[in-house]
Amino acid sequence: MRGRAFSNSRSAVISLLLEQGVLSRAAIARLTGLSRAAISLSVTELIDEGLVREIGTSDSTGGRKPVLIRLGGDAKLVVGVGYEGNACHFVLVNLDGEVINRLVMPDSLPQNPRQIVAMVSRGVWTLLIGYPPKTLLGVGVALSGQFNALTDMFASLIWKIEKYPFAAFSKKRWMCRSLSSTMPMRRASVSFG
Repeated sequence: MRGRAFSNSRSAVISLLLEQGVLSRAAIARLTGLSRAAISLSVTELIDEGLVREIGTSDSTGGRKPVLIRLGGDAKLVVGVGYEGNACHFVLVNLDGEVINRLVMPDSLPQNPRQIVAMVSRGVWTLLIGYPPKTLLGVGVALSGQFNALTDMFASLIWKIEKYPFAAFSKKRWMCRSLSSTMPMRRASVSFG
């Protein structure tokens, strides 16, 4: 089992690649202050897992040309879910942001939180037919309301939900990491329609 330093270096690699797009191992080590060995080990394992890929080399300032890496690939998939009108829209994308599949469940307005989770679960697992369950990296659900990350409670006047532990309940159903945020919503680069 790996220690906290290994976990921190993996997180640092992923965070920097999300922020910067393309970097070399040396640049990641320099930006994080972590050792090149720790970064190299993390990057190698992330490549083996299909989360990171090598995309070429950069100009050298002396010595070997640095190998550039970025997030991407088909080893992990993400599902986005949103309600529009009386329909629930799903989109399955790879780590390159390429749409793999779409699904629309018309006339599907749930009446309570458990029905929301059940419907989203049906859609998620329908999109993942033919993929191993561990392929699912995460599920993002857009609902009108407020989520308190400190208490793990969701509330919505529109959905008539006072308090519901949406993230914890959904994590059990989808068997993947639940990421929560209280950031303002921005228009996604992938459309549901």
